[in-house]
Amino acid sequence: MDLDQVRAINTRIIAEADGSAGQVPQPAPGTPGLTGIAIYPLDGTGVAAAGGHDATPVGGAAFVAGHTGQAVALDGATQYLGTGAPLLNTASDYTAAAWVRLDKADGAFQTVVSQDGPSNSDFYLQYSGADQHFTTSFAGVRAGAPAGPELGGLSAPATPADTAGVAGSAAIS
Repeated sequence: MDLDQVRAINTRIIAEADGSAGQVPQPAPGTPGLTGIAIYPLDGTGVAAAGGHDATPVGGAAFVAGHTGQAVALDGATQYLGTGAPLLNTASDYTAAAWVRLDKADGAFQTVVSQDGPSNSDFYLQYSGADQHFTTSFAGVRAGAPAGPELGGLSAPATPADTAGVAGSAAIS
């Protein structure tokens, strides 16, 4: 991915936007709706705002006050939200993102979002204790953010992936 090109396009789009919905291009007739999109506000429930699989708290994961509304507190060991099915087509381009507050940043891995594959996880969006920042990890490969998170502050790690269980000591909102 050419980040300079992405930045240039985003800058142009922002400069040209006037805040109205009038400039939003409409999809062509027959274009599918929210296929491939999953959104979890986590405001007291795991009900998906988009997508067909609700997230179920496992191991005592609890809803707590979040940055806005509620969030999910996880113990980093046995608690997570499970959807019971893969949500992303990882054989194509995709993005996974979450708001995260880390309470500790030690030498451990703290996975925020992941998707299991047939023999190992397709990807992990996680805090890497080895690297001391958020990373996107695949089997044998890890790409990291340029700086580490602020403990107790909100971070928004995201992983755009060019074609190629939620757990952790974090609050996700």
